[in-house]
Amino acid sequence: MNRTVDGVEVVCCFMTPEYQDSINCKNELQCAKEKKKHIIPCMIGDKQNKQWKPTDWLECLTAGLNHIDLREESDSNIRLKAEELISRIINQSSVSSQYSLVNAIKAKYLKEDKIKRILNEEDTFSIEQSYINLTMVNTEEQHGIKEKSRKHEVKNISDPGEEQDYRWKHQDSKFLGAYGEMYGDKVPTDIEQIFQESKYPIKKVLVLGRRGIGKSTFCQYVAYRWAKGELCSCYELIVLIDLSKLTDTRYPATKLYTAVDLVEREYASFANLSDEEKKSFQQKCNNEKVLWILDGYDEFAANIPEQLKQCFNDIRDKQNHILTSSSYDIAISHDVKMEIIGFTNDNIPRYVEQFFRQTVGELTNASSQGQKLLDFLYSNRRIWRLARILVNLELICRLWADPSWLETKALTMPALYEEFVLWLSRRHLAKDNKNQEQMTKEAVHKQFHKELQFLEHLAFKMMKNDKIIISSSLMQETEIETEYYLHEHSPVLQMGILKPYKNKSFENQNETITQYYFIHPSYQELFAACYLLKTLKSSNNNEATHFIKHKKYNQRFRLMFVFAAGLLAQSDYQSCTDTFWTTIQEEPIDLIGIRHFQLLTECIDELGACTALGNIDLNEMAKQLTGILIIALRNTNTGVYSVACEVLAKLGEKVTTNLVIGDVIHALGHKCLWVRVMACKVLGKIGEKAPSNEMLIALTNTLSDAVYEVTSSACEALMTFGEKAATKEVIAALIKALRNRNSYVRVNACEVLGTIGEKAASTEALTILVGALGDESEYLRKSVCKTLGNIGEKAATKEVIAALIKALRDKNSGVRVNACGALLKIQEKSATPEVIAGVSNAFLDKELVVRNMASSILVDLGEKAITVEVITVLINALGDEDLSVRTNAREALIELGRKVPTNELIARLSNALGNVDIWIRDSACSILGGIGENAATEEVITAVVNALDDEDEDVRASASSALKRFGEKAATKEVIAALHNAVDNGDEYMSSCAYIALGKIDEKVATEKVITYLVNILIDKNSSYRLSACEALGNIGETETTNTVLVALVNALRDKSKPLRESACETLGKLGIKAATNEIIAALRHILDNEDEYMINCTCIALGQIGEQAATKSVLQTGNMFETMREDRFGNDTTRSVP
Repeated sequence: MNRTVDGVEVVCCFMTPEYQDSINCKNELQCAKEKKKHIIPCMIGDKQNKQWKPTDWLECLTAGLNHIDLREESDSNIRLKAEELISRIINQSSVSSQYSLVNAIKAKYLKEDKIKRILNEEDTFSIEQSYINLTMVNTEEQHGIKEKSRKHEVKNISDPGEEQDYRWKHQDSKFLGAYGEMYGDKVPTDIEQIFQESKYPIKKVLVLGRRGIGKSTFCQYVAYRWAKGELCSCYELIVLIDLSKLTDTRYPATKLYTAVDLVEREYASFANLSDEEKKSFQQKCNNEKVLWILDGYDEFAANIPEQLKQCFNDIRDKQNHILTSSSYDIAISHDVKMEIIGFTNDNIPRYVEQFFRQTVGELTNASSQGQKLLDFLYSNRRIWRLARILVNLELICRLWADPSWLETKALTMPALYEEFVLWLSRRHLAKDNKNQEQMTKEAVHKQFHKELQFLEHLAFKMMKNDKIIISSSLMQETEIETEYYLHEHSPVLQMGILKPYKNKSFENQNETITQYYFIHPSYQELFAACYLLKTLKSSNNNEATHFIKHKKYNQRFRLMFVFAAGLLAQSDYQSCTDTFWTTIQEEPIDLIGIRHFQLLTECIDELGACTALGNIDLNEMAKQLTGILIIALRNTNTGVYSVACEVLAKLGEKVTTNLVIGDVIHALGHKCLWVRVMACKVLGKIGEKAPSNEMLIALTNTLSDAVYEVTSSACEALMTFGEKAATKEVIAALIKALRNRNSYVRVNACEVLGTIGEKAASTEALTILVGALGDESEYLRKSVCKTLGNIGEKAATKEVIAALIKALRDKNSGVRVNACGALLKIQEKSATPEVIAGVSNAFLDKELVVRNMASSILVDLGEKAITVEVITVLINALGDEDLSVRTNAREALIELGRKVPTNELIARLSNALGNVDIWIRDSACSILGGIGENAATEEVITAVVNALDDEDEDVRASASSALKRFGEKAATKEVIAALHNAVDNGDEYMSSCAYIALGKIDEKVATEKVITYLVNILIDKNSSYRLSACEALGNIGETETTNTVLVALVNALRDKSKPLRESACETLGKLGIKAATNEIIAALRHILDNEDEYMINCTCIALGQIGEQAATKSVLQTGNMFETMREDRFGNDTTRSVP
């Protein structure tokens, strides 16, 4: 191998999957790289997979090199590329290496442009669509340059109370970690501005965020944007280091490593950097042209290998860097501190819209389902909060196809997470082709008992050891303790709750043991809470009580304790309720009481949502807290006062007394703005359930506060009062607040007016709101539109409607959505030509939600919307490239046609059957069929019959379906002849459609041939037309019913498909006396004992229809069953009956 490479100057590699899989080719190319031979990569690719790209070692060795693309096989291209290759071979020499470290790193970053969905990793989305929200946290370090002026401020404070407040707020960060995290000033900022706050030559940025919030995605995003030349362009190189890779295994303790060693190991292990490249890299570092991104400091800090300590310290102290950490308690000083805050309220709608846009075609009415889900989330604060975790939002979207699980649950966090775990478990069973649709929660728990027990033990161990990545030693310990031993295909590794940690490197090494982590840290905390409670209720609970006592104030375990509090409402854990709360209340208690307040508040707040509140004496605990809180509210210490307010804001009416309310109202005049803010929040929380005039007056006066944070908080509090805030004084104060210089105050004041509704519809208020639609703040413009919609018909003035029409063209999609929503609510008085024209234009908006809203308005306007212009817009939209636009247009035309089937609309749709666009022809058939008999004019029927000969099979099938829905009106000789012709000349797909149409048009055309074919469709397990065939058989009438038909229908009653069973039941009812056989009656009676209530009702109706014509002994016996069922359900209530 060496001899072969030594004898050449240029190595050409022709890249294919086979080349990449060859060990010899790999060794040969690696040898050429080491000997600094010129390499010319030629891309042949994969004929079976046009998207194939080199990966792993081949990608690394050819990164940064100029490829010759030979994938196009045309003679001209081959000749051109061959000449290029010959020219490069002639002109190449082996004097210098072509490898470029910067280009190789850029190529790697650019390739990593996708983010995998958490639940289905085959489904990806662009990293540019990721949701990264940063806030600037004003810390001591950031304001270090102002330390002298700060000391000067203290010296000049004469009031002892003020000095105590000042020192309280700025004392030791560890002592007030929780306070700082909650009340530290946080200002939203863009990624582009991360270094602007730094005042020092060497930029040091600390990025914080709870585990699973997206810090690694943030790092990947910054690197990708830099590689594209869109971010941090002042740096010649960005080096992203995953600190979890810096281990003794990867970096043996054979020497002290340097920054150059790190880069060579992580980014050039195949290339072996030349001395020239090493020198160039070091020069960049010396010139401060390198930005290091160090991801995952919190776990690395506890286990830094000795041989890497000096290297890490040098980078940290002397190089520009971004350091990420989940722990807020970091001793390292940084001049800029950021926090990733996860999804914001604006991100959730964007994600939901994107998710359902990708499911159009897979999910029925996907576009409208997305809006329904958002409406549900808006109305459920607890679920909304959990939806800010990406994996939870993805699960909620996937579960939304069956929304009953959300609507019937007590909305505690454990209950919601349990549904997530059940979904993941059932999905795993479905992969093994096991029937899981009807599997109950208890059955799932029984099936996965050992797996769930393993996860509980493992999670608790990880929490105690402060780990996210599961080490092999922790895994082995858990295996021994639970006697559940893992193998490659163990369900616990396949369910989706644990994810493999893919720590890929460029080095050539044997595959090591795969490491794992929980899908999100909150799932780790949930399973750990389950373990804690199970241990607590055991006879030997010392481990659990010791853990609770000594870890209850550790922020790392806060969510675990909240989960545990919620789980206590479940029957499995109720026996340890007293032990849990007794242990929480026992010593040690923190001296000031802040952390204890927070812990109790969050735990009780979770229990407040449980269905089993009676299981603990919450009222007694609340009484104890009330006494403590009153003392705290009279404390002169600002920090204690603020936390007491925060506790009250969460507990609300649970601890509300006149004494407490009086103290909180008094706090609205406190000199500290944060106390005033928290006091507003408390009154808002209390106002939800127990508002009073005193509170209303106090908050109205607070709208005049000079500090915008306080004014905004007062507005938010007034929102909870709803229409009870509709007094002249409040409305006048809100109108004044709409003129406030601060946009946040204006937005909040506007939202309060929206909650008040039509009572806020004064001329002055409407005038100011209309003017605010021109405000530069997009948030205010959105809020104004929503408020005008809430005010309703009283807002339907010419000025308001004109302003809303203009807002339909706003550059912000949220404004356009809310403008549509407002017009929808006031549409009865706004059906002017101008409104209809504006809404028609909005129908073609690039945002799906806007199009949905516009469609709803047009449908609600009904006959007023059926203008030539609107019909033209909608029919043209049927040919749009965007599937969701076509779907909306189709649904709108169907609804309008059913509501107001005007001659103009029907005629235009009929003409559309001759359009050159296939999509328009297909949609026109579907719409006419959707309208049904009202569209079945002679001209339309003729046009649809002609469409049976269309060149496109989908159009032909839609035409057949339309004729089926026209019913008896389509039972003409011409139609029947055309359908028979389609049966004889069409393929299986078209024949099925035609047969079903013949069966449904009229019983008179249901020949023996038609009936036989329909029966064959019904008994064919693989046919997708079984339901339609069953419905068609119900239309053929008693005279044509044969024993074969009856046997097929009885078999359908036993089918796994519930819709088919329901249809078979209804069909047998229609057949009347023909269905009065002993076998059929027995089959129907069997349903009464084994099906759900809906099926039982269907069966009762069918038996009633049969019984009217056949008073057989079996039917009479079944009638007696009805009476028994009625008595069982309704007792002596004779007004109720079983259908």
